[in-house]
Amino acid sequence: MAKIRTTTKATEQQVIKDQDEFCRTLDDIARKGVELDTLQAAKETAMQQVLTDHDPKISELTREIDRLTKMAEQWASPRRDELFSKGRKSGTTALTTYGYRLGQPSLKPAKGWTWDKIVALLKTTRRKAYLVTKVTPDKDAIRQHVKPHKLAKLGLEIKQVETFYVERSTRDD
Repeated sequence: MAKIRTTTKATEQQVIKDQDEFCRTLDDIARKGVELDTLQAAKETAMQQVLTDHDPKISELTREIDRLTKMAEQWASPRRDELFSKGRKSGTTALTTYGYRLGQPSLKPAKGWTWDKIVALLKTTRRKAYLVTKVTPDKDAIRQHVKPHKLAKLGLEIKQVETFYVERSTRDD
Protein backbone atom coordinates (compact mmCIF):
# COMPACT_ATOMS: atom_id res chain seq x y z
CA MET A 1 0.00 0.00 0.00
CA ALA A 2 1.64 3.22 -1.14
CA LYS A 3 1.56 6.26 1.10
CA ILE A 4 1.80 9.77 -0.27
CA ARG A 5 2.91 12.30 2.33
CA THR A 6 3.23 16.05 2.31
CA THR A 7 4.20 18.37 5.15
CA THR A 8 1.60 20.57 6.79
CA LYS A 9 3.21 23.70 5.33
CA ALA A 10 1.11 25.61 2.81
CA THR A 11 2.04 25.12 -0.82
CA GLU A 12 1.95 27.65 -3.64
CA GLN A 13 -0.57 25.60 -5.63
CA GLN A 14 -4.34 25.63 -5.98
CA VAL A 15 -6.40 25.84 -2.82
CA ILE A 16 -9.25 23.44 -2.03
CA LYS A 17 -12.42 25.43 -1.42
CA ASP A 18 -14.82 22.95 0.24
CA GLN A 19 -15.20 19.41 1.54
CA ASP A 20 -16.59 18.06 -1.75
CA GLU A 21 -13.51 19.29 -3.60
CA PHE A 22 -11.35 17.82 -0.80
CA CYS A 23 -12.99 14.38 -1.27
CA ARG A 24 -12.62 14.61 -5.07
CA THR A 25 -8.95 15.47 -4.58
CA LEU A 26 -8.44 12.43 -2.34
CA ASP A 27 -10.18 10.18 -4.87
CA ASP A 28 -8.03 11.67 -7.65
CA ILE A 29 -4.92 10.87 -5.58
CA ALA A 30 -6.12 7.27 -5.25
CA ARG A 31 -6.82 6.92 -9.00
CA LYS A 32 -3.46 8.43 -9.94
CA GLY A 33 -1.78 6.15 -7.39
CA VAL A 34 -3.30 3.08 -9.05
CA GLU A 35 -2.17 4.38 -12.46
CA LEU A 36 1.33 4.97 -11.05
CA ASP A 37 1.50 1.45 -9.61
CA THR A 38 0.38 0.01 -12.96
CA LEU A 39 3.02 1.97 -14.87
CA GLN A 40 5.74 1.03 -12.40
CA ALA A 41 4.79 -2.64 -12.64
CA ALA A 42 4.90 -2.46 -16.45
CA LYS A 43 8.29 -0.74 -16.27
CA GLU A 44 9.67 -3.40 -13.91
CA THR A 45 8.36 -6.16 -16.18
CA ALA A 46 9.97 -4.56 -19.24
CA MET A 47 13.26 -4.03 -17.40
CA GLN A 48 13.28 -7.63 -16.22
CA GLN A 49 12.65 -8.79 -19.79
CA VAL A 50 15.60 -6.71 -21.05
CA LEU A 51 17.83 -8.20 -18.34
CA THR A 52 16.64 -11.71 -19.15
CA ASP A 53 17.30 -11.14 -22.86
CA HIS A 54 20.76 -9.57 -22.55
CA ASP A 55 22.40 -10.80 -19.31
CA PRO A 56 23.38 -14.27 -20.60
CA LYS A 57 25.19 -12.82 -23.64
CA ILE A 58 26.82 -10.08 -21.52
CA SER A 59 28.07 -12.67 -19.02
CA GLU A 60 29.34 -14.93 -21.80
CA LEU A 61 31.22 -12.08 -23.51
CA THR A 62 32.70 -10.91 -20.20
CA ARG A 63 33.99 -14.42 -19.45
CA GLU A 64 35.41 -14.73 -22.97
CA ILE A 65 37.19 -11.35 -22.73
CA ASP A 66 38.65 -12.34 -19.34
CA ARG A 67 39.83 -15.69 -20.76
CA LEU A 68 41.45 -14.07 -23.79
CA THR A 69 43.07 -11.36 -21.63
CA LYS A 70 44.63 -14.03 -19.40
CA MET A 71 45.93 -15.86 -22.46
CA ALA A 72 47.44 -12.64 -23.83
CA GLU A 73 49.02 -11.86 -20.45
CA GLN A 74 50.54 -15.35 -20.24
CA TRP A 75 52.07 -14.89 -23.67
CA ALA A 76 53.26 -11.30 -23.05
CA SER A 77 54.78 -11.73 -19.57
CA PRO A 78 57.91 -13.64 -20.62
CA ARG A 79 58.29 -11.38 -23.71
CA ARG A 80 58.10 -7.91 -22.10
CA ASP A 81 61.47 -6.85 -23.49
CA GLU A 82 60.43 -7.82 -27.02
CA LEU A 83 57.00 -6.16 -26.85
CA PHE A 84 57.95 -2.85 -25.28
CA SER A 85 60.80 -0.55 -26.15
CA LYS A 86 63.05 0.45 -23.28
CA GLY A 87 61.15 2.28 -20.52
CA ARG A 88 57.71 1.70 -22.07
CA LYS A 89 54.91 -0.29 -20.47
CA SER A 90 52.39 -0.27 -23.30
CA GLY A 91 52.05 -0.96 -26.99
CA THR A 92 49.35 -0.75 -29.65
CA THR A 93 47.74 -2.75 -32.40
CA ALA A 94 45.18 -1.55 -34.94
CA LEU A 95 42.36 -2.16 -32.43
CA THR A 96 43.94 -2.10 -28.97
CA THR A 97 46.35 -0.54 -26.57
CA TYR A 98 47.89 -3.17 -24.32
CA GLY A 99 50.42 -3.20 -21.55
CA TYR A 100 50.99 -3.02 -17.83
CA ARG A 101 49.78 -0.35 -15.45
CA LEU A 102 50.15 0.11 -11.72
CA GLY A 103 47.04 -0.07 -9.59
CA GLN A 104 46.29 2.15 -6.62
CA PRO A 105 48.75 1.63 -3.77
CA SER A 106 47.23 -0.21 -0.83
CA LEU A 107 48.46 -1.67 2.41
CA LYS A 108 48.16 -5.35 3.17
CA PRO A 109 49.63 -7.45 5.96
CA ALA A 110 53.07 -8.89 5.22
CA LYS A 111 53.63 -12.65 5.29
CA GLY A 112 52.96 -13.99 8.80
CA TRP A 113 51.08 -10.86 9.89
CA THR A 114 47.36 -10.21 10.38
CA TRP A 115 45.49 -6.96 10.82
CA ASP A 116 44.85 -7.87 14.48
CA LYS A 117 48.60 -8.28 15.10
CA ILE A 118 49.28 -4.96 13.39
CA VAL A 119 46.66 -3.17 15.52
CA ALA A 120 48.15 -4.67 18.69
CA LEU A 121 51.64 -3.54 17.67
CA LEU A 122 50.46 -0.02 16.87
CA LYS A 123 48.80 0.18 20.31
CA THR A 124 51.88 -1.00 22.21
CA THR A 125 54.44 1.10 20.31
CA ARG A 126 52.72 4.44 20.91
CA ARG A 127 51.54 4.78 17.34
CA LYS A 128 47.89 5.27 18.22
CA ALA A 129 47.72 8.16 15.75
CA TYR A 130 47.52 5.47 13.06
CA LEU A 131 44.44 3.89 14.64
CA VAL A 132 40.93 5.11 13.89
CA THR A 133 38.26 4.94 16.55
CA LYS A 134 34.78 6.12 15.69
CA VAL A 135 32.54 6.93 18.65
CA THR A 136 28.87 7.70 18.06
CA PRO A 137 25.93 7.89 20.47
CA ASP A 138 23.59 4.90 20.60
CA LYS A 139 20.41 6.85 19.91
CA ASP A 140 18.08 3.89 20.39
CA ALA A 141 19.57 3.03 23.79
CA ILE A 142 19.37 6.66 24.91
CA ARG A 143 15.72 6.90 23.82
CA GLN A 144 14.85 3.68 25.67
CA HIS A 145 16.75 4.24 28.91
CA VAL A 146 16.98 7.99 29.54
CA LYS A 147 13.84 9.63 30.88
CA PRO A 148 12.51 12.47 28.69
CA HIS A 149 13.05 15.12 31.38
CA LYS A 150 16.76 14.15 31.66
CA LEU A 151 17.47 14.37 27.92
CA ALA A 152 18.10 18.13 28.13
CA LYS A 153 21.07 17.52 30.44
CA LEU A 154 22.60 15.49 27.59
CA GLY A 155 21.84 18.21 25.05
CA LEU A 156 19.06 16.17 23.47
CA GLU A 157 15.34 16.48 22.87
CA ILE A 158 12.76 14.26 21.24
CA LYS A 159 11.33 15.61 18.01
CA GLN A 160 8.42 14.22 16.05
CA VAL A 161 7.12 15.77 12.86
CA GLU A 162 3.47 15.39 11.98
CA THR A 163 2.84 14.84 8.30
CA PHE A 164 -0.31 14.69 6.24
CA TYR A 165 -0.86 11.43 4.38
CA VAL A 166 -3.26 9.88 1.90
CA GLU A 167 -3.47 6.09 1.53
CA ARG A 168 -5.41 4.39 -1.21
CA SER A 169 -8.07 2.07 0.08
CA THR A 170 -7.47 -1.52 -1.00
CA ARG A 171 -10.68 -3.05 0.30
CA ASP A 172 -13.40 -4.19 -2.09
CA ASP A 173 -16.70 -2.52 -1.05
